[in-house]
Amino acid sequence: MNCISFFKRLILILLLFLSFNAFSQVKLISTDSLLHLIRAPKDSTTIVINFWATWCKPCVKELPYFKEADSILRLKNVQFIFISFDGEGELKKVKKFIKIQNLIGKQLLFDSNDFNQLITSVGDWEGNIPYTILLKNGQRKNHEMNFSSIKQLLKFIEK
Repeated sequence: MNCISFFKRLILILLLFLSFNAFSQVKLISTDSLLHLIRAPKDSTTIVINFWATWCKPCVKELPYFKEADSILRLKNVQFIFISFDGEGELKKVKKFIKIQNLIGKQLLFDSNDFNQLITSVGDWEGNIPYTILLKNGQRKNHEMNFSSIKQLLKFIEK
């Protein structure tokens, strides 16, 4: 085997590994786990939880703002969590979308199709998506509908 052939194989193996890793990044979340996440005492981490779906145009439109905010706030201890409303039967579709869009943060998929139970449990939410919750300094702040700019998202997070 020559040197070039070896490096081609090495690169192929690396690409397959990275591809598999990106493709397997979505985890299922139950209503109870989500409520624990929202209500658990927080340290100094700021948590941004965004509810979205691949079929929701306003959701998809604002996703680049979250990616940009992540790069801007990377050193400020901000954690982004995204919860897809695509439904438990759409795991493969959601994984593919996340991979193609190169989305950031922790990616979760609601493990049930009973979205009303989730919406009611979260509280202060009429059920429209996108919907964003900010957990910061022991406080909770909500944002209904999509962010229209990176500036609006950063103001929501930093204020």
